[in-house]
Amino acid sequence: MRPLILVDGTTPKSKYQGKLIIVTCQDANIQIYPLAFDIVDSENDMSMRWFFTKLRKVIGKVEDLAFVTNRGHPLINGIAEVFPDAHHEYCMYHIQGNLKIRYTSKGIISLFRRATEAYSAEECNKFMVEIRSKSFDAWDYLTKMGMEHWARSFFSGRRYNMMTSNNAKCLNTLFKKDQELLILALIENIRTKLQQWLHDRRAKSQNCTSVLAPAQKEKLFKAAKLVRQLNVEPLDESGFSVQCTRNTAYIVDLTDKTSNCKKIQLETFSCQHAVAVAMYRGFVARTLCSHYYMTDYWRAANTETIFPLSNEVEWKVPDHIRPLNTLLPPLIESRGLGHLVHLEYHLSENFLDRIGAVSANQ
Repeated sequence: MRPLILVDGTTPKSKYQGKLIIVTCQDANIQIYPLAFDIVDSENDMSMRWFFTKLRKVIGKVEDLAFVTNRGHPLINGIAEVFPDAHHEYCMYHIQGNLKIRYTSKGIISLFRRATEAYSAEECNKFMVEIRSKSFDAWDYLTKMGMEHWARSFFSGRRYNMMTSNNAKCLNTLFKKDQELLILALIENIRTKLQQWLHDRRAKSQNCTSVLAPAQKEKLFKAAKLVRQLNVEPLDESGFSVQCTRNTAYIVDLTDKTSNCKKIQLETFSCQHAVAVAMYRGFVARTLCSHYYMTDYWRAANTETIFPLSNEVEWKVPDHIRPLNTLLPPLIESRGLGHLVHLEYHLSENFLDRIGAVSANQ
């Protein structure tokens, strides 16, 4: 899958509270791909560092890896420490929510969205000038945040088509009722749903006969219908000018697979101008798309099977784990008149690692 990871958290509704962290990607067919789940006491620096350390062991080193999260400091700190080479972008909806609360000037939200989604820095800056004319404070807030963290055109990595962490939020909604359950029941319900998801997608991908994944094929087909009226003029062996309006033309280079609209570079998917050139030259536009959108990659993402946990009598517990069959109770600290009880769980990272070893062996 494209190396972009979306992270979001929610608070389970059971009496134990804590935080359910959900991490997703997006597969070749534009479907949510659940990557990891984590239940922690709270979204703090220690728990996020522990979680991202475990995530790194699973996915290894990934070139040009990027994350999209809200602006929670534990997430920012954890990613910076464990994935120092990764790019980090903020969720557009999270920033949009802050703008709605803090700055009520008319049109700010619309301009912010257009600035965020713009493919070129010039276009983004044009909308930022408009934001400044309406509200200097909103402009100052967005600028100080660092445009490289929220604007697609200034991002040092690739956001592709994912401007929010909504995929993870969608799973939060899917598991909303499950979050009222106790932790083990919650985890088992999540596992059951994922088992069914991967089974169904595996069957669909194996029966797919198109080179592009179905959703991407449909996307390219719609683009082809829209560009039939565009005027294409050759410049040299690989360069073409695509006239969109009387005053607007874009240059497409087939050798580099680039367009000065920047969309094909930032999404690695054929833009409408490249589609027009492909039709003019008489070749299929999918050859200008990344392998991440192909059916072969869709199949590869769903090859593995999620199995249920085996019966407890069949578990092979290592000797060094057997003495750990009992957890000490949490420390209880009374506050006020004793009506408020605060529970603090002191689990060292070493102990959590040993628990992880039990899970792996089970």
